[in-house]
Amino acid sequence: MGKLTLHSLLELYGLDPKTVKLVRHTDKEIKNVMDVFKNNRGKLEAYQSFQGKPVFKGATHIAVFASSTSTSAVFIGIWDIVDFVPQPKLTLELHAIIDNYGFNKENGYKDNWHETVSWYDMKFNSTMNELSARLVIEWGKSAISWVQSVDKEILEIKPVNYIGDFISYDKVQLNYEELKQIVEKPNSNFTWVSALKSVKGVYLIRDTVGKGLYVGSASGKDGFMQRWSSYARNGNGGNIGLMGLDCNNFVFSILEIVSATFSEADILYREDCWKVKLGAREDHNMCHN
Repeated sequence: MGKLTLHSLLELYGLDPKTVKLVRHTDKEIKNVMDVFKNNRGKLEAYQSFQGKPVFKGATHIAVFASSTSTSAVFIGIWDIVDFVPQPKLTLELHAIIDNYGFNKENGYKDNWHETVSWYDMKFNSTMNELSARLVIEWGKSAISWVQSVDKEILEIKPVNYIGDFISYDKVQLNYEELKQIVEKPNSNFTWVSALKSVKGVYLIRDTVGKGLYVGSASGKDGFMQRWSSYARNGNGGNIGLMGLDCNNFVFSILEIVSATFSEADILYREDCWKVKLGAREDHNMCHN
């Protein structure tokens, strides 16, 4: 049996590779492409719909990837190409989308680029959604060519419930579902488990709807992993200030990592310092118990 490639995988999902253009987005114009897809899909869709040339000509679908380490790429999703609107027929409404998402002169685009673009009307296709953020391919050395049709080698398919590799403590921004996946599926997210267990410190829980802030600390043997596991179990971690709030609106981040020599009293002191800085003591929506 031959090696599984991207084209053969597309066929397994009922897609004809001859009708699929492969697209690789980098962080040059949209930072953290995968995060944008998860949290602001409209921006990513607008970005790939406006094109200066008919780069998707002849295709009925695009398979979209985010650049990763070296010349690899991580699968994001499939979009169906519903229609193509050439530049002369673009409406004011479509032009306005460019500015609504910041694709304008203020962000480095040419002042008159509205006059040179066409529009691909696309619809997200959930056919391969189970492989989003899990399928990794070798894009190849021709990375400058961001739209391609040639077959690709599959490097890896990450485990189910994988949320992405841990990068750095200052970039931690976990929603509640992601935190649950780390705690409940540790083997699929071992880089996160290892990183969170290895340090102690002060953290922040932000309510994205109520706009409240909760500052807490992790001083146990297994650091942030130990403390955050209690939130994954019941949503509030036993904190009175969080009870009654919808944990699905919570975002978990790390404010400070402390030295291994810090005592529990030292860590609690740092927690209090952050409460003062952020005004968490005055926040009646999320107050420390």
